[in-house]
Amino acid sequence: MENSKEVLTDLFCNKIPKMNNVNSINSEIAEFMEYEKDVYFPNIKYLIPNISDVENAVVWKMDYDLKFHKSWDWLMPLIKKLDSLASEKLTFSEFENYRTNWAMIDKPSKYPIEKVHEQAHQFIQWLKNKENE
Repeated sequence: MENSKEVLTDLFCNKIPKMNNVNSINSEIAEFMEYEKDVYFPNIKYLIPNISDVENAVVWKMDYDLKFHKSWDWLMPLIKKLDSLASEKLTFSEFENYRTNWAMIDKPSKYPIEKVHEQAHQFIQWLKNKENE
């Protein structure tokens, strides 16, 4: 018979969704969007504003409940922020590259949401690296 610690660990670990790449990316996006983090769960729970049909609604969401990868309502505020940052912070040649190399962000309606999500994350990483140079 298994000891009680192993049983409890197995039970607890199987009840909580595993962190996967999509959850990790969505958490990075929530941080980039500067959504408020929960005091007790700072890297997995975020206060998400105005994504529901309820005006001025804010809701706490765990990382596995973030839907940037499957809802345009969630992804478009990020796309708008990235596009705004590209217009404001990039040099002329960087902006021209943005329009070519980051076309899924520049024209998201032409691509599947999963690909736009992936490219938006890559662009966030590129911006972070650029800031650190």
